[in-house]
Amino acid sequence: MSNPTTLEKFKNRIQKFAFHADGNDNQNKNPQASIQAPTHFSSHSQRRLSKAVINSPVDVTVRKKLQPYIVPRKSRSLLKKQKLQGKKRDGNNIVDTEDLSMMPLVPDVIGHDLDVLFCGINPGVASSAAGHHFAKANNKFYPCLVESGLTNGVKVTFQDDVRFPRDFNLGITNVVNRVTRSSQDLTRDEMIDRIPNLIEKVQKYRPKYLCFIGKCVFDAFMIHHDRNPNIKKYGLQDITILWGTGDQEDHATKVFSIMSTSGRVVLKPQERIDLFKELKLLLNQDKLVKKKFTSIC
Repeated sequence: MSNPTTLEKFKNRIQKFAFHADGNDNQNKNPQASIQAPTHFSSHSQRRLSKAVINSPVDVTVRKKLQPYIVPRKSRSLLKKQKLQGKKRDGNNIVDTEDLSMMPLVPDVIGHDLDVLFCGINPGVASSAAGHHFAKANNKFYPCLVESGLTNGVKVTFQDDVRFPRDFNLGITNVVNRVTRSSQDLTRDEMIDRIPNLIEKVQKYRPKYLCFIGKCVFDAFMIHHDRNPNIKKYGLQDITILWGTGDQEDHATKVFSIMSTSGRVVLKPQERIDLFKELKLLLNQDKLVKKKFTSIC
């Protein structure tokens, strides 16, 4: 006699439980009639057991008794969606959508006459919760900074952003202050409307370079200046922000663009690092030219 299949085994389990559910506790006739209903099945067992219930000869009342223990895959997905209704997942955390408007803003890390003022899109949930810029675990901003030499070989994390102006002459700001889970939750018009505020900030603090992190925020800047936003060119741009009178080179902030450092953006790591290194090289060249000019005078 061949061994019973898995489906037959489950049918036997259901029929034994059905016998017990009907109140037939005569153990002399069926010593296994008192087997209790299982209190837990693995997800794989649930699927197999669901099929067994559908194909089994047990009546409807027994199926209802088994319902707490057997949840088909589609039903489990639906229950999970209902449970998370009004909530979204950010990394390993589930956050209520209504709470986003109440989440704290991330303050600018800024100072006068910086070498570079990095400009992100807007703070995410992780950054808002931490109170620091680019705080999400999979963000590549700080590893790229360290690799490029902009921190002079000092290893930094998001917790070190507050000392950037003092220790590295770097700053960080955002175009939009509103906290969202993704930049896709912002409209292009909302970003464009905030560009004049960014320009005022640049004219006040006068950094040597304004470096956009993310193409969508750089596109908003280009549209504000009536430029074509569809040109995918990263690196140094042919546009500057004037903040004084006299020679344009000495009274203007140069514009640099880097693709998003978010972990969601799939790129070769070296592509980002090369752009950060290019920015570092431009800074070194500017300092060298200024030093030669000073020595000649």
